[in-house]
Amino acid sequence: MYNIENFLFDGADVQAQIVALLIRNQRSRVLDLVWNKEWKDYEGRIAIGRFENCREQGYVVSLNDYKGNQRNYAFYEHRNSDNICVLVRDGLTTDTPSLEYMWEGKKDKWDVDKLFSYGEWEKCADWILNDMKSNLTKWVEERKAKNTENTED
Repeated sequence: MYNIENFLFDGADVQAQIVALLIRNQRSRVLDLVWNKEWKDYEGRIAIGRFENCREQGYVVSLNDYKGNQRNYAFYEHRNSDNICVLVRDGLTTDTPSLEYMWEGKKDKWDVDKLFSYGEWEKCADWILNDMKSNLTKWVEERKAKNTENTED
């Protein structure tokens, strides 16, 4: 057994850990959209890796549909305000998206895509999950439309 103070001690702040656990617990809200009965598996996945920016430590979750679409969400506690910051970036990456990748195109450390007050873990996780679901739905519909166009030719 672990001493409780060492449990989940990977360097990420507690708020980011809670958001990550909520996303893990509710991932079926997103992935059930792409269940393949034939494969008996999902046609996509949600992966997680660490986000490291000096004192701001959190996670990056990536939604990938195996068809070339990927959306990445970095979330962490801002060290000055204690707010939960979320950065969003579309694009395929082989590994966990880096700090530089997630910050590309941003003006400064206050330029984030979504901001939640201290303790709004559930709101943050819900926002990420709903955004994932929206994007995955769009990707599936685009793929179905493309497949329909190809069969009509």
